[in-house]
Amino acid sequence: MNSGHINLTNVHDSENSLRVAHLISGVGRGGAETSLLRLILDTRGTLQHHVVCMTDERALVGAIVKAGARVTVLGATRGVLNPILLLSAMRALLTESPNVVHAWMWHAAALSSMCRISARIRSIPCVWGIRSSLDLGRRSLSTRIAIAYARSSSSYPRAIMFNSQRSRAQHALAGFCMKHASVTHNGVDVPDEQDITHWRRTIRAQIGVTDDTIVFVQVGRAHPDKGVGNFIKAAQIVHAQLGARAVFVRVGKPGWESGESGANIELERSPLIYHAGEQSNARPWLAAADVCAMTSVRESCPNVVLEAMSVGTPVVATDVGDAALLVGECGWVVQPNAPGALAEAMIAAASTIVQPSHRARLSAECRTVMALRHSREEVARKQVAIYQEVIKPR
Repeated sequence: MNSGHINLTNVHDSENSLRVAHLISGVGRGGAETSLLRLILDTRGTLQHHVVCMTDERALVGAIVKAGARVTVLGATRGVLNPILLLSAMRALLTESPNVVHAWMWHAAALSSMCRISARIRSIPCVWGIRSSLDLGRRSLSTRIAIAYARSSSSYPRAIMFNSQRSRAQHALAGFCMKHASVTHNGVDVPDEQDITHWRRTIRAQIGVTDDTIVFVQVGRAHPDKGVGNFIKAAQIVHAQLGARAVFVRVGKPGWESGESGANIELERSPLIYHAGEQSNARPWLAAADVCAMTSVRESCPNVVLEAMSVGTPVVATDVGDAALLVGECGWVVQPNAPGALAEAMIAAASTIVQPSHRARLSAECRTVMALRHSREEVARKQVAIYQEVIKPR
């Protein structure tokens, strides 16, 4: 671990703002990290944020600082909870005299519990944000240890916030304390029709497809959890039936660049796949798509489903986490790890969206559901309400 940590600041202090110290493993381009950034953006003027990043993963540091938060990078090795990290974390969490400590995911939850050896930290209300499913089959040893420690200390936080009903149920079955548990799905903002039209026109021109081409997009890093191989196998089946009318796009760093173990690198090299690479904003690509394929084998509340529906793109999703609940009547749901079923649903979706009236209805329903049930404003309001509740004297 680095001998010293790094502080970055762009904070407009307000004596009346509630101060939140966020403890998180890293700030790469993941779902939890994106949700943290959105919370900071959506609560400017209401909360002061200090993000304590355990590792050196810092892809979103610049955006977080620009949003108005302070960031402390501890630079530890991922998955290693050691005494040096514990002392550094305790020192960093106390620097801003926070009203609340918010631990994001299991490693941070475990570390926040260890930090209770400090009487000062013990006096600060702590909340946990658990944003993943609990299936342990393919978890690393360090993650399983963190989960076990978090379970044993799950009566400590004043609140545990899950982002899916399924994740909450899994944790309850595993013996986590549910006394102060709640569920709030991720939030998304719904773009204007003008932006969606511009994105669709621009991206489709970039990849060289016509209006009558059916574009399927899959978003996610080249990790086995994202089901990239299943998407490509399904694409081969769909292509055999639809031919050149179908185009398949992958948004995310490919396996041969990401270094992910178990990545389907040979499958990814299929000539059928257009690789858009890693994108800071996937929504223009989702707007350009006719169908979004969410192919994960493990999720909690998949952001890509929300983002696709926010731009009016229907989703074919695997039944993981709360994906089926999010999709509802606005798409198709299949079992994970079933390329044949995935292909059938993609073909069914294609046959629906080629009919202009059906496509317009489905697109409008997607956007309406997102605006009514999953707005970022509502998610931020619920988050602030939990912070305010836990700081009340018991």
